[in-house]
Amino acid sequence: MMSVRLSLGHPPSFVARMLALASLVALLAGSLALDSLVTEAVPPVGGAGALLVSSFLGEVGTLLSAWLVPVWALTAAAAFVVSAGYAREFAGSGRLLSDLGAPPSATARLLALRTLLLGALSLALGVSLGVVAAQVVFRAAVVLAGAPYYVPELTPASLGTTAALALSAVLLGGAGAGLSSRTWRGP
Repeated sequence: MMSVRLSLGHPPSFVARMLALASLVALLAGSLALDSLVTEAVPPVGGAGALLVSSFLGEVGTLLSAWLVPVWALTAAAAFVVSAGYAREFAGSGRLLSDLGAPPSATARLLALRTLLLGALSLALGVSLGVVAAQVVFRAAVVLAGAPYYVPELTPASLGTTAALALSAVLLGGAGAGLSSRTWRGP
């Protein structure tokens, strides 16, 4: 319990960084959920509603194709930067632990736990928010148009992609800041 409390550091800072990361993951998860809807949805046959749904899916597909790669890059870069900043905040705690006699490996494990908690909680919250946002946006658009709608969902492959991208960027950010911080490693 003590290592979890130490890993969180300053709770408001942890929550702020987790929410920042979760919003980026939500953007990625939402766009992937809409992308899976566009690629897998088949509009109903006949009627003006079918034409409207077809055209809407085509437009959304074009927009998603154009913005998906920049969204991935933004998410990865921001996750790295947020995680590195959070890991740098750990330098004071790491120095204190080193001064109290903690071995560098224990301090490194605590930093790894810090980044894992940040990444895992951000991922869980972000994926949930992203899928809900995709469903709300898509449903609102088609309900306003009076057309039938599908439910955007995150496929297992999209969920794996989101998790791999977000967690690897967070862990690399934490590890990079931890390796560059020689202040808490001891002599």
